Amino acid sequence: MQMFRRKIRLFFVQYGRLLIFIIGAIVIFIYLLKGLNSYYKETYIKNEITPEERIAIEQEEQDEEQSEKNISQFIDNCNSEKIQEAYNMLTDECKNEKYKTINEFKNNYINLLFNIKICEYKIEKENEIYIVNLTEDMLITGKTESTKHTKLRLNSNKKINIIN
Repeated sequence: MQMFRRKIRLFFVQYGRLLIFIIGAIVIFIYLLKGLNSYYKETYIKNEITPEERIAIEQEEQDEEQSEKNISQFIDNCNSEKIQEAYNMLTDECKNEKYKTINEFKNNYINLLFNIKICEYKIEKENEIYIVNLTEDMLITGKTESTKHTKLRLNSNKKINIIN
């Protein structure tokens, strides 16, 4: 028993400082982790989205999706020569200022942009304006890039105003 005590005492004499250093480093490391954890918890709580904000974001995404569907429907109507349906999608302001009659709309918009069938189109949004890049049928024109474009704006009633 006395020999065991002596070995323990000898161990602490030889490695005591090293043990104290290791234990101190572990304690400091634990406190450092606790501090970082509480800091990140506070930061996460500050940056967390409230349920009201989440609902507003989801509503905005749904509105944007619906707007793009309306633009797509308008372009499809124009491309498939459903002129009356496309004309009905225009705002009253657009009808009164630019295309007073359906014939004006057909001659000054449809015949200029959709005189050759459009294969595909790409809708881009800049601020409140939708820029639709139209690519004509490659077999007819021999062109693969966007050859025409139109600028459209939706009002609060989801009616379309032609800008160009």
